Amino acid sequence: SGALPILAMGIILILFGIPLYVLIKLQTDDKFTEKFFDAISPLWSKMFPVWYGKKDIEKVISRLRLGKDSVVLDFGCGSGITTTAIAKRVHRGTVVGVDISQKQLERAVDKIRKAGLDNVILIKERNMKFRKGAFDAVVGVDVLAYIDDPRRSLRKIFSSLKKGGRFSFMHF
Repeated sequence: SGALPILAMGIILILFGIPLYVLIKLQTDDKFTEKFFDAISPLWSKMFPVWYGKKDIEKVISRLRLGKDSVVLDFGCGSGITTTAIAKRVHRGTVVGVDISQKQLERAVDKIRKAGLDNVILIKERNMKFRKGAFDAVVGVDVLAYIDDPRRSLRKIFSSLKKGGRFSFMHF
């Protein structure tokens, strides 16, 4: 009779421990995060639009006050949902999408090709070095939780904004 509560406690610890371990690794280990998003890319591409829909995309983009020739950084662009929407708005501008997951970037390439866009640059990078004043706007959707030092990263990102540049971040 004493073994059953111990077994139940062990099962509970495993059920909570594995997701907790994954969450901690996603926040502290870039290589793990890269491999994780590469592995779940097909599922993520189907599930992410469920909670990040057209209204959210519009909210994120409207904060940027984009012009037709704006240069925009999509930090943690994933499969290119926001990247594609921005690229359609900045016809003469450029969108630079950066992500650590090769599989997510491949999905972004497909979206961009299907939309017939030629103003997007996609970069697979972990520690991007941004030129000061390079961007009119910066966007990041559901990315800050996966950065081991968000303050440092945000300082670098904000320094890449032109004077008066705008940023829009959303997290779920």
